[in-house]
Amino acid sequence: MKYAPNGETIPQNMRQDLNEKILYLIRNNRADEFGITPEDIYNAYTGSGGLHGLNRSDYDSYSEYSEAKKEIENGQFFTPPAICRFIAETLSPSKEDSVADLTCGTGSFFNFLPSESSLYGCEIDGKAYTVARYLYPNATM
Repeated sequence: MKYAPNGETIPQNMRQDLNEKILYLIRNNRADEFGITPEDIYNAYTGSGGLHGLNRSDYDSYSEYSEAKKEIENGQFFTPPAICRFIAETLSPSKEDSVADLTCGTGSFFNFLPSESSLYGCEIDGKAYTVARYLYPNATM
């Protein structure tokens, strides 16, 4: 395990602002300057899931609401660390095994795998990709 999950829940009303600050620090290479570690970023970045700002009551059907939500969130859902750990331990890949995560998000599964240099990740969301690339610089993205 590269980063220790802290189990803290980021309040909904703080998530978007915190995500934007994290992305600023990564993109401008300033995290170290402010004493922000990669582990802090691993534990604080939450992605755009649930930040759509839509109200179900504004739509005629759940289907319409769901479609509008998907357009904003890209269906994004970050797998919780405990589940990533469980799956990684169950599969038990060796350091020599190549592992691909075709929807890697911020790379949560990578955190529990033995060799970063044998990991391959794809991600459509540029923000999540930025975080994954920062957290796992030796993985192929």
